[in-house]
Amino acid sequence: MWRLYKNFINCNTRILGRLITNIGIVFFVLTFSYIGNAQKDSNKLSLTQDVPSEKVFLKINDSIILSGETLYYDFYSLITNSYSDISKIAYVELVDRNRNVVFKHKLKLLNGRASGDFFLPTSLKTGQYKLIGYTNWSLNNYENAYAHNDVYLINPFLNAWDNNLISTFGATEKYIEIGLVNKKLMTEQKNVNSEITLFTIDSVYAKRQKVTLQIENKEGASNFGSYTLSVKKMNSIFVAHNNTNQNIENEQKVKELRLPDYRGELISGKVINIKDNKPVEKISVSLSMQGDDVIYKSATTNKSGEFYFNMIENYDDKVGYLQLELKDQHYYKILLDSTYFDAYDDLKFYPLKINKDIRNWVENRSVFNQVESAYFNLKRDSIINQQNPLPFYGKPDLVYVLDDYTRFKTLKETFVEVVQQAAIRNDGQDYKFLVYENNAIDNTRLFDEASPLLIFNGVHFMDEKYVVEYDPKEIESINLVKGTYIDGLIFYNGIIDIRLKTPNNFNFDQGSVLKLNVKPVINPKRYFYQTHESIDKHVPDFRTLLLWKPRFIVDAPRKEIEFYTSSVTGFYEIVLEGFTEQGEKIYINSIFEVK
Repeated sequence: MWRLYKNFINCNTRILGRLITNIGIVFFVLTFSYIGNAQKDSNKLSLTQDVPSEKVFLKINDSIILSGETLYYDFYSLITNSYSDISKIAYVELVDRNRNVVFKHKLKLLNGRASGDFFLPTSLKTGQYKLIGYTNWSLNNYENAYAHNDVYLINPFLNAWDNNLISTFGATEKYIEIGLVNKKLMTEQKNVNSEITLFTIDSVYAKRQKVTLQIENKEGASNFGSYTLSVKKMNSIFVAHNNTNQNIENEQKVKELRLPDYRGELISGKVINIKDNKPVEKISVSLSMQGDDVIYKSATTNKSGEFYFNMIENYDDKVGYLQLELKDQHYYKILLDSTYFDAYDDLKFYPLKINKDIRNWVENRSVFNQVESAYFNLKRDSIINQQNPLPFYGKPDLVYVLDDYTRFKTLKETFVEVVQQAAIRNDGQDYKFLVYENNAIDNTRLFDEASPLLIFNGVHFMDEKYVVEYDPKEIESINLVKGTYIDGLIFYNGIIDIRLKTPNNFNFDQGSVLKLNVKPVINPKRYFYQTHESIDKHVPDFRTLLLWKPRFIVDAPRKEIEFYTSSVTGFYEIVLEGFTEQGEKIYINSIFEVK
């Protein structure tokens, strides 16, 4: 009894944290499973009767963009009168007229907000694109399941033939026309639902001059919020819709209830018996990822054979492996739930008609872009890396870096001569790893039949023979965790974490393992802030987007921010838009001129 008690005490910090986490996940999943069953019983049942629905919005830096420029976006997720705290993951996609996805970003939401950007390569053809944004929870809405913005891309590096452009259209044909504004550029200022005012000290500025923007909030806390602040050159071209209906019928029947990414990205699926295709309960499923991050999770299937994983960790582009925690895996099959956007057919696209009168505008802006690209390294944004400080088990008790010792020909010899606190046993047929509880080497352990949790190159391995026969010259280190590790209903006598020198030189093809590419969330950026004090005055400056500040916080009666004009003359528009903390939409703009 003392040994049993001692082992539980030794691993209580790992166990308690995992138990608390699992209880929270189970409670949340059960809640939404109940809602899902109700949804199956009645398609007319509104999900918002049980859990608030999310409404999502996208703000972009410009709707008319040239190849070689960057598309910036800001994502909002709201529930009634506030920013949403339901979803922790958002998805943003750029879709072309053939319904092909140009890019798909996965974003980590913080208080219902996230932002990102995408460089538009010259391989993209001129045309209408759709930027869509959603959460898995918002896709359950019958109306406004996703946000969408029209993006009109002009590629000046391809001719009309390669861009698939049409020069003439019939009177009844549907198309979108882009041309030069025939009248003087409108400089009308707008203010929607707000007592916030924007003003600059002057209305006219010289090239490469500092501008001080003052933001005055007359309503106090009722106007506090996280907004999108941008300063960009006003376009002298127009977009006209001829015989088109741009209103997307953003209504849908919910085919299957999607659970929200409540704590992180939700990966879910089902285990079935291959013989009769029936779901199997009380089977442990593990998810591990190749590489040095050492992310390992396990879940137990419920009565419907379902399992759930919440990916709250930060990770790079990884290969993940789903597998069953039992030797006879070949009797069962893992089916992964689909979480993809499935309303591409609802998106409406029309051909573009590009008027010849915008030629000078396109040429000038294209030259500006090419000059800016030439000095890209001097104006680089900063990526904020978000890495996990420790593997899932915390800090290892012992670390053996094999280059610090004599190298042996086999892993078994290495464990005998180097790894003193663990061993490899062979009964003549199978290999078995052991981790000793105490510094004194003995075989007295809690649960003699339990093996350690074996992690090899970040992946959970149950094939000890494969690991034992692996070339030890490719192994960088062996980490040991002592004591009992409880994972769901499974008890492990310690953890062995074997890491390779080159994690990518690895081929894992074991049994009925399901391989999946797990895409990382987009790392947030600290966008380059150009001042003419911090950069050589001889470096050209042809920016048309002078300032882009996603998540700009208004939390005081007055705020002040500075930016610099570039060498591009014309009218510039300052726009502050978004939603207050109470969910009220605002839009304020101010205009100044650069001569």
